[in-house]
Order: sequence, then structure tokens, then C-alpha cells
Amino acid sequence: MALLLFIPFQNVGLLILFMVLLNLIYPLLLPLVESMGAMMAKDEGISYGASRAWGSLGYTAALLVVGWVISLWNEDAIFYLILVGLVGILFMGIQKSPASIKAPRKQERLSFRELLQSKRFIYGLLAVVIIQGSHAAYYNYGVLYLKDLNVSSGSIGLFLNVAVIAEIIFFRYADKIVGNVSSSWTIGAAGLLAMVRWGLLFFIP
Repeated sequence: MALLLFIPFQNVGLLILFMVLLNLIYPLLLPLVESMGAMMAKDEGISYGASRAWGSLGYTAALLVVGWVISLWNEDAIFYLILVGLVGILFMGIQKSPASIKAPRKQERLSFRELLQSKRFIYGLLAVVIIQGSHAAYYNYGVLYLKDLNVSSGSIGLFLNVAVIAEIIFFRYADKIVGNVSSSWTIGAAGLLAMVRWGLLFFIP
């Protein structure tokens, strides 16, 4: 519904308001799906790494399609692509859920204040925010930088897919690589690799 508010308005202030409204809801879908995948992996013995690799493969295909569509109809097509994607998410969301997702779960409840009093939670949250934030900046402003260099939309899609291909390979063998490694060491290794990645981009522009 929030996305449809973009259609009749051109005022910048209203568009910013609608964007904030959309982003209060839409980003919640990813952690929700990730949590569902983790529960199914635990209860039904599904390989999380292998299933996540299929998600990255779907992202790769979608990125190529989006780049191709934008190269044909320019950036105005992005709005309609998002709308089509949200309709697809709505359709999949009303399908029958697996039994492991519906099953009631007994778990300890923590208040928000108690959560913020946990140093491990705060350190982990900060680490993830910094790592994810650096990648978000790269994927958003990197696209604008490539557009400024007059790189075609189709080629930009191919460039972005290089990282996703590496992600697919990693997730395919993730259970063997980090299956017995603690989450703290995994986050630390991710941060170190992110530093290496940005360092290479600085020295090899």
C-alpha cells in the first residue's frame, strides 16, 4: 500500500515520507524469512547453506533481469519492478506454511531493556551494522558511480553479480566451512574479509 502512494505525488517531501513508511515495513521481510529458514534447517534437517545458495542464485537471476529491463525502459521501470516483486511476495506469503513454522515454540522472553543490557548483544549488533552498512553503501553508491562512468545498466548488473557468485559458492559449502565455528569468530572473519575487500577497491579502483 505504501508503495502505491508514490504514483500520484511528485512533491519531494511527501516522497521522503512515503519512503520512510515503506522502509518501516519492507526491510522486516528479510530477517523474517531468514528466521524461518533457520527454524526449518534446525527442525527438518534442511541444509541452510545449500538452501541459502538457491536464494542467492535467484537474486542473481533477478539482478540480470532488472538490469536488462532498465536498459530497455530506463530507471522509471524500477518502481514497477518493485511493485511486481511485492505482489509476488504477497502471493507466496499466503501459501500454506510448513508444519515446523506453525508449531508453537517455548522460549524465554526478554524485554528490550534486558536485551540492551547484554554486552554480547550490543557488540554483535554493532559489528553487524558496520559490516552490513559498508556493503549497503557500496551497492547503492557504487551503482551511481558506475552510472557516472557511463557504464550500461546490463553491465552494472553483471558487476554486482560477481560478488553474488562468490556468495553462492560459499553458501554451498558453508556448513562444512563454519559449521563448527562460533558466531563470534564468524562475524570477526566477515569483518576482516570486508576490510580486505575495501582495501583492494581503494588500491585497485
